[in-house]
Amino acid sequence: MKFSQIISAAIFSLAASAGVASIRESQMEPLMGHFTTKGALNIQVRSGGCTYKKQFKIQKDLMDGYTMVTFQRTEEDPCRAYLPYGEIITFSFEEVGLEPGSKFKVGNSDSIIGVSRM
Repeated sequence: MKFSQIISAAIFSLAASAGVASIRESQMEPLMGHFTTKGALNIQVRSGGCTYKKQFKIQKDLMDGYTMVTFQRTEEDPCRAYLPYGEIITFSFEEVGLEPGSKFKVGNSDSIIGVSRM
């Protein structure tokens, strides 16, 4: 293989991986479940054992009378442990950007509208 072909293949590989990362950032994380506790919104997500809060981005959209909260995973979990119930990640309502008593809906699921209780 010629040197120029190797360089071209490397550049294509880098460009392709960058494209995959940007596509991944825009995808909603499929939730196994979600629930609220006092002052927090908990999401249950698939995990191989190395899933952390910092791997998620929160998007908020103001709708008619409530806030739509959507969770996006920005990094894949590189581990391969068997966790059939996934992992529960907890976000305070403050981290999510919800005011006390505000109505919200989790956009990753077909949930009903909830109310943040601090």
